[in-house]
Amino acid sequence: MTASPLDAFAVVLVEPQGPANVGSVARAMKNMGFGDLRLVNPGEWYGPEARKMAMKGRDVLEAARIFENLAEAVADCGYVVATTRRGGPYRADGQPPRELARHWLTVAAANRVALVFGPEDRGLSNQELGLTQAVCTIPAEPAFSSMNLAQAVLIMCYECYLVSGEGEPPTASPPRASQAELAAMYDHMRDELASIGFLQGSHQDHIMFVLRQMFGRTGLTNREVRIIRGIFQQMRWYIEEGSKREPSPAHPPTEA
Repeated sequence: MTASPLDAFAVVLVEPQGPANVGSVARAMKNMGFGDLRLVNPGEWYGPEARKMAMKGRDVLEAARIFENLAEAVADCGYVVATTRRGGPYRADGQPPRELARHWLTVAAANRVALVFGPEDRGLSNQELGLTQAVCTIPAEPAFSSMNLAQAVLIMCYECYLVSGEGEPPTASPPRASQAELAAMYDHMRDELASIGFLQGSHQDHIMFVLRQMFGRTGLTNREVRIIRGIFQQMRWYIEEGSKREPSPAHPPTEA
């Protein structure tokens, strides 16, 4: 069987509420050709009700993987999309899935892409948003914009399904660094920026969020991540050793 471009996608549910919701999501994913379901700290999620709601998507349900936190769930992904309906400074740039789906498929040609959905009662936290590279908001009637989890998953997957069936596949973007590699880079960056006084007080998290979003938009490769970490490693060496040394005298120009 020919591999589908949708095989590169993972649907990640953060603290989903109840087995019926998880089962309904599995069915929605099966409708649109998605198979990789990941659950973050789901509590009670599996049982007769979940199987009943999953219908012919039971294989998706049975193959679901469990993670303790979002960082672990997306560690192997090169691109992570957050879904949100809430307002706020970290969510203002949310775009409709129809405007973003083609880009997701382009990235998915060489990377695993995660579509992340937060708890139905409160959505993703700002800390969880900091692990993502894009924010997506599904347009809906303002007077009643809330939709259940399976509806949101179905719409997101549907937009990707439409693009995947257009015939000519999108031009692949290069392989990106995994979220695990990026997380290590950001931890390294935070430590070194704090050591030189750039990160101070209550603004640390905000600045790191902005840096994550900024680098996230560029789609860093693992080589670029190594270069950035090399810069911060050299900064650490200079702080500890280089500043103690006398600068080398300038060499006179060599005569031709």
